[in-house]
Amino acid sequence: MPQLPPKGCSRPGCREVARARGLCAGHLRAWDRTRGTATERLYDWRWARASKAFLAAHPWCARCDRAGQLRRATMTDHIVPHKGDPVRFWDETNWQPLCGRCNRQKAVEHEGGFGRPRTDAATRPGGIKSLAGRVAQTTPVHRARDRKFNSRREID
Repeated sequence: MPQLPPKGCSRPGCREVARARGLCAGHLRAWDRTRGTATERLYDWRWARASKAFLAAHPWCARCDRAGQLRRATMTDHIVPHKGDPVRFWDETNWQPLCGRCNRQKAVEHEGGFGRPRTDAATRPGGIKSLAGRVAQTTPVHRARDRKFNSRREID
């Protein structure tokens, strides 16, 4: 299958070939150093424990559920990016359970992957209020489905 020619680094004046995020290897290392470690970005043992508890309470992918599909959630996502704000980071109404596929899809849609422009939750139709708090709503249908899944899992 034919491949596209390599693109150049997106930094002005740089003539190196882009690797990831549109940056050459040198600029990518510089960007990664400014990013901070996972712990510095608030993802530590407390987050791992809180995320695991959240996924136990909300085992189904929220996006797949809205699309009428049933897929097990594997990660806790921040609906509105926290951007280092600890209050927004720990706000459970800003969390949603996602499967890996939906998390990658969300990243592409909102972080500008594959040539798409970056978007913000506040600029989407319905705004932030339409997204936050959706996960906390459980209906009898959700509870019955969860019981059915958990009883099947215990048999296996």
